[in-house]
Amino acid sequence: MIQLAVRIIKSLIEGGTLLKNANPKNVNGSSYDLSLGDQYWQNGEQKILDDDNGFIHLKPGDFVIVSSKQQKLKKLTTARP
Repeated sequence: MIQLAVRIIKSLIEGGTLLKNANPKNVNGSSYDLSLGDQYWQNGEQKILDDDNGFIHLKPGDFVIVSSKQQKLKKLTTARP
């Protein structure tokens, strides 16, 4: 069943209907591993990840909000009987 989910997710990515800037190699089981974008917010400050600043340093109690390289294209819905 997992192989079916992998094929479906890869087909949606390759068809351009699931995510923009997606890489089919990032499909893992029945999920997609997002790639970290270059912008993040820490302690109320917007920061940039680049070659000079390639790590996010966290102290206990810190949190960050990160961006992803991928963008959602369509609203997909799921249903169960």
